[in-house]
Amino acid sequence: MIAAGLYRLLTPWQALRRMGGAASPVRVILAILVLASSGQAFADERESITYAVYPYPPIATKMGEHRGGYATEIMTEALRRANLQVNVIDLPGNRALSYVGEETGIFIAGTKTPEAFDKHPITWPFCFETVTHALIVQAKKGYTSFIDLPLTARIGAFLSYTLRDYLVEKGYTDLHLVKSNDQLADLLMMDRIDAWASFDSAARFILEEKGMDLGAVRSLPIKKFSFCAVTSNKTDPALLDRVRAAYQSMVADGSRAAIRARYERYLGPDTPPDPSTWPQRPHF
Repeated sequence: MIAAGLYRLLTPWQALRRMGGAASPVRVILAILVLASSGQAFADERESITYAVYPYPPIATKMGEHRGGYATEIMTEALRRANLQVNVIDLPGNRALSYVGEETGIFIAGTKTPEAFDKHPITWPFCFETVTHALIVQAKKGYTSFIDLPLTARIGAFLSYTLRDYLVEKGYTDLHLVKSNDQLADLLMMDRIDAWASFDSAARFILEEKGMDLGAVRSLPIKKFSFCAVTSNKTDPALLDRVRAAYQSMVADGSRAAIRARYERYLGPDTPPDPSTWPQRPHF
């Protein structure tokens, strides 16, 4: 038992060295995070997997040592049902896709976009939500659609915001990037930015948490995307099949719907992505 537990404790480090060569600072940091979260390895015979999160409420939340949120609940339950021991760690949002693309044995949740596919060697085992990327503006400014916003607009966004390159391609170059998405609500209401780029659901959550008047802002939709489990494209296909089947069991028994119901006032109507689109390359 002790030998088996020790093997499982060392497995994450071995996975990080699989590509050969000296360990980079990124891999050393990631190895420390994974090993620090593996304290139950001696007591659990299941295969270990890492789920990495970064705060983006209501998708992912952190209060003290507790990590929650819609995606966190969906992902950890699916991985658990796949008979995996789930180690949850924190990662910086602006580096999450890079970590996942470089190493196996790590999952995150993220938006399925062509940019992500082109830049990172990743795959999407399953998709569980349709999210709306939007620009949040003050209602008094009179903008009614994304195309109404002048190209000179000052747009604030979270450091790891998915559509940053897309906005630049559309001509919006005055981008103000911050470490925390909730800072942007204050910047918007103080007129220090003209628009706040965010998931529509995240903006609603933050405005409610801050006690701000939802009627004072307007959401200008940009694009809708699938929100999915993400992992390295080098991950064992058999493991991907197990995780995918585990999520499908959550859909079948109503567990996904029950989790989503707790966040519905932020997420809006339920329009889950078509399973036939999960493994395919996304297109705008």
